[in-house]
Formats: sequence, C-alpha cells, structure tokens
Amino acid sequence: MVLPPLGLVLGGVLTDADLFGWGWRTIFLINLPIAVIAFVSCARLVPETREPSAPRPDVAGAALLSAARVAVVYPLLEGRSLGWPGWIWLVLAAGLASLVALAWVEGHRQHGRVASLMQPKLLRIPAFSAGPVV
Repeated sequence: MVLPPLGLVLGGVLTDADLFGWGWRTIFLINLPIAVIAFVSCARLVPETREPSAPRPDVAGAALLSAARVAVVYPLLEGRSLGWPGWIWLVLAAGLASLVALAWVEGHRQHGRVASLMQPKLLRIPAFSAGPVV
C-alpha cells in the first residue's frame, strides 16, 4: 500500500475547510501542535546546559543591528515606489553608518561580561564573508 504525501493532503483539507475565512492561510495552523509538542518535549527531555560563567547577551547590539538592517532594507524595497525622496537616502545612509559603527564596536570590544554579536575574524574568511555581503 502506498501512502499519499500526507502534507499535501492535509494542506488541501485545511484549505478546503476555510477555517475562520482565512482561505489557504489555514495551512499554517498545522505548525501550532508541532510547536507545542516540540516545546514540551524539549522542556522534558533536553538537559540543562547553562554555563555559569557565560557572558550575558548583547541586547543593545542586537537591537541596533535590527534597526540598522531595517534602515537599509526599507529604502531599498520602498524607495522606488515612493519616488526616492530625500529622507529615504538619509535613512539608508544612517543604516549603513550604523552597521559600520556596530562592526567597529564589535571588533574592538574586550571579551568580558557581554557576549559579542559576531566574531570579526570570521569576516576574513572569503566563504563566510560572502554571505553577509550578498
């Protein structure tokens, strides 16, 4: 006996059911029970591996990185449709300057109580640095 691809069948059933009037978007509901099972399983089965002397995460650096990426990507996505107003170039320049400043700070950070967002020496490896550039 050959079983049909269950994902396709379940996706079709959820799409036809049109739960909440969401149409095809109901296929994403299948992720909810899978996520709950994964979280519960991890909480029960995966042992604690916390390192007492581990540095704390760099929340400020992560927030700056996120804001800088938005400031670079938004002008590139919306600039054309907005007619490239002057403010969009300022946002793009601020985003690029923030990325450069963050890279400089991370490169000169002394390893201490805050974990580094990235290891700058990795950017010297061409195969690694090609990803962020692209």
